[in-house]
Amino acid sequence: MPPPLSPAMRKRSFGTVSPSNRSKPPSSEIDKSPSPGQIRSSSAMSETPSQYTKSDVFSAATKLEIKRLSGDSCWACETESPQIAYVIAKEDKQIPLWSTEGLLTFSLTSAANGIPLCPTCHVEFDRFDDPGFVFIPADLQYFIDFELKDSEKRALAAREGNILPREVPTSTLYRDHLFEQGIISDRATSGLYQPIFLKKYLLGGRFSPEEFGLAEPKHWHGAPLATLRRGILALGSGRICGINLATVTQLEMLRNLYFRGYRDCSPGVGNKPAQLDLPSGKRQRDDDKHSEPNKRTKRKDSAGMHEPGNTGGHHLNAQTYSRPALQRPQEKWNIGPQFTTEEIVKRYGYLLPCD
Repeated sequence: MPPPLSPAMRKRSFGTVSPSNRSKPPSSEIDKSPSPGQIRSSSAMSETPSQYTKSDVFSAATKLEIKRLSGDSCWACETESPQIAYVIAKEDKQIPLWSTEGLLTFSLTSAANGIPLCPTCHVEFDRFDDPGFVFIPADLQYFIDFELKDSEKRALAAREGNILPREVPTSTLYRDHLFEQGIISDRATSGLYQPIFLKKYLLGGRFSPEEFGLAEPKHWHGAPLATLRRGILALGSGRICGINLATVTQLEMLRNLYFRGYRDCSPGVGNKPAQLDLPSGKRQRDDDKHSEPNKRTKRKDSAGMHEPGNTGGHHLNAQTYSRPALQRPQEKWNIGPQFTTEEIVKRYGYLLPCD
């Protein structure tokens, strides 16, 4: 039996085991789950909710602050154990546009851009292509009036050679406005926001938000412009019927004010209204319209129906324009000596009454 090897000889004979020499698991067994912030492959994204905005991008301190301000339950459906969701996602492609227009005056990773939502509401909120839930300020008219005044102030300063930055309502300004209007008490720490459920997704559609008061305005602590971004985005959804017409009109007005300017959106201000083409393919001049007042003609068609003649150009005005009445299409009769009785019967027999 050979003598045992000394430690020095064993080291020379076998060598030290380096990390590279250790056994590795097969490549198929390696955990390929992405680390936080790493993008998952498209195949994996299609199988999990990770394609939506992750809630773990907020710092722990920011999460605690959001829950302190908005509560430790889902802001939309009031269930427990919520996640912290972005209002404006960092992946939103219009962030540079809104920032350039001076509309985003807060950090996207701050508490002003966070809201507690349960996993179900979080997923529905983050579906940018087909959102099931959004929320907007309860008093949109305040934001319209604010933008009109600020736009006028910036326009006056520009005529004097001064360029003023755009001002937008903050959460504090919005809260103070509601308090001055007597809508909230002096103890309120935030403004009121309107939840809008574009889908009936709670409990598979068996749970109606309206029946349990979930569609009533409630307080939220964050930046109101973040919610307006989501509300304006919802204007492009086919589920727009989930928003009442007055709210849709106000959202459209705000969108135009923010990106087209108040001169194109204010009533009575802007370019001359467009004119509809006349049936003859020509437009009547304004001087022709005034030179022949109250001139209307009537013509009688072959079927004995009277219809008004051309009364001049129609101005496309949101205040006075109404859709012209639809007229019943009429068959054009072409009967002459060149047609035989047999040809007439073949052509128009289906229109003639049968005994």
